[in-house]
Amino acid sequence: MNPFRALFSSLIVISLTFTNVTCFRPDPRVGQASILVGSNLYFFGGNTYNPRIFTKPNGDKLSYYYNDSNIFDTKTMRWSTLTLTNTPLSRVSYSAVLKGNLIFYIGGDSDSGSTFNINEILVFDTVNLKWLFKTTRGDPIGSRSRHSAVLTQGGLILIYGGAGPNGTQVQPDLATLDVSVTPYTWKVIIIDNAPPPLMYHSATLHGIYMIIAFGNYNALN
Repeated sequence: MNPFRALFSSLIVISLTFTNVTCFRPDPRVGQASILVGSNLYFFGGNTYNPRIFTKPNGDKLSYYYNDSNIFDTKTMRWSTLTLTNTPLSRVSYSAVLKGNLIFYIGGDSDSGSTFNINEILVFDTVNLKWLFKTTRGDPIGSRSRHSAVLTQGGLILIYGGAGPNGTQVQPDLATLDVSVTPYTWKVIIIDNAPPPLMYHSATLHGIYMIIAFGNYNALN
């Protein structure tokens, strides 16, 4: 057997052995994001849509949307769920970025299929465990879901791509959100040789570069 393949198989066995979780677990879901704060992973929202499982007898999609907040402790390997007041509406396919002790949730779709107004930002305080609701000003930015967001070295939230209401192309493709001022402020970023607009991609910050990987072209382009 290939030594690397044998080592890889051993690592899989070890991982499955030592990361088994037997306590409370939230329902399985898609369309949510996770943010690591210290040793805790914070999860919000998502839905259960799976075309292989959640389908009505007549063929229609059957999906349940969530607005719960769950935490996975990577040290104890245990889940917990938060009981909070002023909880926001169910949301999927949003972006989430951590700055300090605050998680910023941008865009996304509701359980009715509508796209949330991108000028209304959800913020979760991981110290006081409460939701904050913020508004924005600045350049006009099209509402979207299925986009990406990263935190730049300068402390700005940089969003890219996604799909607008009913799958339309978003405008602009690239923008920054300054959350150090009140109200938060959007700014359109115009660059040469921009890649085609993508959705369902991944984005990672490396130094001064945002690296975009994979994804789909907007079907309505």
